[in-house]
Amino acid sequence: NIYNLAKKNVPQALKILMDDAELGIDEAQYTLAVMYADGQGVPKNHQESYKWFKLASEQGDGQSQYELGSMFGNGEGVLKNDKEAFKWFKLAAKQGNKYAQHNLGVRYANGEGILKDDKEAVRWWKFAAENGFADSQINLGLFYANGKGVTQDFVLAYMWLDIASSQGKKFAMKNRDILKEMMTPQQIEKAQEMVRNWKAKTK
Repeated sequence: NIYNLAKKNVPQALKILMDDAELGIDEAQYTLAVMYADGQGVPKNHQESYKWFKLASEQGDGQSQYELGSMFGNGEGVLKNDKEAFKWFKLAAKQGNKYAQHNLGVRYANGEGILKDDKEAVRWWKFAAENGFADSQINLGLFYANGKGVTQDFVLAYMWLDIASSQGKKFAMKNRDILKEMMTPQQIEKAQEMVRNWKAKTK
């Protein structure tokens, strides 16, 4: 791949990448943005990184939209702007980017760049959780356990915490075990069956 070569600072490949990016090819723009962000083959430059992420984002590149949201969220290379971060995370989330879906949920839960809305937080975490994102699975488990944004449901709470636990998340294991003490054997059995079904479905 010519773009991978460019990352290694091969002058000819880098020139092709630059030309493609200038021509508006979003994959080239994204690659160039990552290179400027990390200092791969080019000097590290947040402003250049932002410029190319924005151009690719405006063409609908989901990964660039997520990166742009992160830049606005962290104030990295651009001024911190929660509304802009929210805007770009939402666009990326709608394209199925699980990192953006998770971040969007966090922003709804905390009221960052948007009015606080636990139901919307849960909705976006569900998408990311179904995509296998452990942090969203943990958040879902905790919200179900506490009845935030959803009707309290220990079975679903256990399910999501157990699924996150199987990804090695110790925090999820700890909370699942606390929850277990508050559940009936029938509830635990039902939750474990749901975990098995979920894992079989996602294999």
